[in-house]
Amino acid sequence: MLVLKMVLILLWFLMRRLKPASLGQNTSAAVLRGDFSSHPIERPFSGKFRPTPNIRISLLFPPVEVFTMKCFLLLVPKRPLMLLAFALSVFVPFIFPTFLLASDAQEAESLIKTNCSTCHKFQGEGESRFNLKAPDLMWGGSKYQRDWLIRWLTGKEPMLYAKSYRWDQGQEPEVHIAVTPAQANALADYFEHHFVDPRVTVGAFDLAKVTKKDGEVGAFIFKEHACIGCHTIEENGQLVGGPQSANLADSGNRYNVDWLFRFGINPQDFTPHSGEFLADATEPQLRSVIGYLMTLGVKDFTY
Repeated sequence: MLVLKMVLILLWFLMRRLKPASLGQNTSAAVLRGDFSSHPIERPFSGKFRPTPNIRISLLFPPVEVFTMKCFLLLVPKRPLMLLAFALSVFVPFIFPTFLLASDAQEAESLIKTNCSTCHKFQGEGESRFNLKAPDLMWGGSKYQRDWLIRWLTGKEPMLYAKSYRWDQGQEPEVHIAVTPAQANALADYFEHHFVDPRVTVGAFDLAKVTKKDGEVGAFIFKEHACIGCHTIEENGQLVGGPQSANLADSGNRYNVDWLFRFGINPQDFTPHSGEFLADATEPQLRSVIGYLMTLGVKDFTY
């Protein structure tokens, strides 16, 4: 894309430098206005030169197309390079990004079908983790922060589970496949457009209202409700807690807060046999816990 932009800039520069002498400043200004009525331009027609008519096509085509068609008649007999530069500068910015987006979406969909779906589920209802190989991702676009997701997909994040996702079957974490940065961005875009959970209300949890007291209360509840029995967190530079579920030491950089809050209201809605203790918390307690989790891993969190 950068190379294309450089080519367009070069062609436009050449177009400016090679402007025909017969086109004065008044004519150039008229071209930019799309006004040819006061300055007839000659063009080749049947071997002769005839004045270019000021065709009234504004009712049939959008203004950009009118401008394009008139400039086409103006530039054809003058400089082929100018015509090429003009055509590229007008049409490529509209066509090429759309083509790229479609191509990226197709590649993301192919990666999901051929690789991701061998372990993850992307449609249907949530299931118990004891029936799964890896976490369900039909709500992945709501669940994960984009920057973290790209780092994870490119292999720049540590493993989420001290043991395998099915801790009852494996004692070692399974290595996750890594993709290129371009593929990771395409997947992140695809997640944001196709895997959004309607149950998650954007703005339901306001991080700006989290106080230091909330964080302290949330840390206490996290331990009091036995969340630490399955999840690891960082304390004094050391990971503490149970290895049965996801490491939450960096949860503030990983999860979207609105998804985490909705999950906490009733984890069974998403993954049966998970978060049982959190479901017993009142909403004020839950908000304190979520606020606490969103501070984990975030340097200089502002209360």
